Amino acid sequence: MMYFGLDQYSKVATLDGTVQTNPYFYANASLSSYLNKWVMVVGYVYPDDYTGSGGEGGVYNCETGAKISGTTDFKWVAGVTSCFIRAYFNSSTLIGNTAYMYGPRVEVCNGMEVPLPALLPSADLLDGYHADTAASGNTVIVRDSAGRAKVAAPSAADDIARKDTVDAHANATTGIHGATSADTPNALVARDGNGGTTLRALQLKKSDGTPYLDASDGLVKLFDSDGFNAGTSGYRTVKTYTQADAKPAMILLAPVYADTYLAKNGFMGTVYKSRGASYAWNMSEKYNVICTTAYCTTAYNEARLNCTGSNPNVRIVQTTYNDTGYYALYFPTTAQNRITLDGLFWGDPIEISDATGYPVTEVTYNVGPYAIVESGSNSYGNWIKFSDGTMIQYKTFSVIEETGPTNWTVTFPTSFTVEPVFSIINKSAFSGTYNPGVEVVTNRSLSGFLFSNSTYRQDANHIFYVILIGRWKE
Repeated sequence: MMYFGLDQYSKVATLDGTVQTNPYFYANASLSSYLNKWVMVVGYVYPDDYTGSGGEGGVYNCETGAKISGTTDFKWVAGVTSCFIRAYFNSSTLIGNTAYMYGPRVEVCNGMEVPLPALLPSADLLDGYHADTAASGNTVIVRDSAGRAKVAAPSAADDIARKDTVDAHANATTGIHGATSADTPNALVARDGNGGTTLRALQLKKSDGTPYLDASDGLVKLFDSDGFNAGTSGYRTVKTYTQADAKPAMILLAPVYADTYLAKNGFMGTVYKSRGASYAWNMSEKYNVICTTAYCTTAYNEARLNCTGSNPNVRIVQTTYNDTGYYALYFPTTAQNRITLDGLFWGDPIEISDATGYPVTEVTYNVGPYAIVESGSNSYGNWIKFSDGTMIQYKTFSVIEETGPTNWTVTFPTSFTVEPVFSIINKSAFSGTYNPGVEVVTNRSLSGFLFSNSTYRQDANHIFYVILIGRWKE
């Protein structure tokens, strides 16, 4: 009889939980009809918590692959970490009987185990269909020496997808899952022929899921939970308004606050005033505007007002609209034109294209101390530029006296828009008798001559200090 089983040290149990001390997958004489033939015996040991009925083991004819009989299944006893297998030929009464055993193996059944067709190269486990590594019809799939297997190109929806199918899908540039460059709801986004696409809305979020940028309907909204835009979402966009012909206009930008905890309101950015077409005269003006209000107390005014640009009569004023005070950008009477605001908004401005009859109260802003926007120096001197367009320059220069009036020229470190006003101070030891007479003033230099009301001193070095005040922009 042939015996094939496990060790007898209570390592396994039957599927009903009975611990075995002499377990065999197969032990009988039913193989007598297979003398001089190879058979393969397969036994299964299931996990200790297995509750199924088994039945997967068996004895197979190695020539045909047919299953000759079943085997006994077991499951592990809980806590077992080792076990050995045993196989032997016993109880033969014929002298010279021999049993050959080949290739014992243990496979963990986790989906990576060697399939039975691979262990029976000439076997037929599926009604005559032999195993093959090629994509051959009516054969069992078996992996090649590199662990790969092949199938034919898929055609039905539930066929196996091949690598070339997946690659073609991954490398496709059009029509992927209905992707489109149009702003189509519930569709993937694809670039058009120019590399662009269309979105109705865009939102970016922080790692905790809270949004910090939201763009929809032409507005780019900025979010912050700590002061910057608390309560009122700021947004970046361009808005366009109309000034009625031969009428003043106002754009209401921010409510007038006093002792409030209300959120920020207003506008910061660039304002353009434009007109020009066939039979319409050219109007092109530009303004830098800050008009915002936020939390404030009476003692600490939180209005931030500033307006500089092409026409000083375009200015920030205070008015009343629907019984509410507002800071507004005021445009004096002129021909019809378009007013464009480009920048950061908090809240929505109110357009009054004809502001005739609305009260206008002047407010104070754009007064000193102005902010310094630039300062510098070079070999010609020093300069300071202020935000309102004022520029101050200063430098020291020397004149070597000749025997008679001596010509001199001072070049400015940077140009004024027009001729500046100036003051020259004599710092030499002869300050009481020598003076620099000025003949020519331009936006770039001063020139004149040195004269004396006493005796000239040849080669004397006279030091002068000049201060100039003018404008670097209009």
